[in-house]
Amino acid sequence: MYRLLGKQLRKPSGFFGRLVANGIEIKNKGFYEKIIKGMDIKNGEKIFEIGYGSGLGINLIANKVDCTVDGIDFSQVMYKKAVKKNKNSWKRRKLI
Repeated sequence: MYRLLGKQLRKPSGFFGRLVANGIEIKNKGFYEKIIKGMDIKNGEKIFEIGYGSGLGINLIANKVDCTVDGIDFSQVMYKKAVKKNKNSWKRRKLI
């Protein structure tokens, strides 16, 4: 069981991966809010997030500051969640 959970935490996939992804997002929201507040991001800056997960951090940044946010994640589940979460402002985002 722990191996399966560890594998899903590393690279969420399939049905169980979607469940894990939702849990990760809930747990990380406060962390993201604190980090973003401390970053002092300015309008026009360019940000690249490695391992963006569900796209929550990208969403919080782009809704706070007019900047460009790009990112990369190797989980197809996370990519799909991030695209859905950030579908309304793709002019400022590029996810791969």
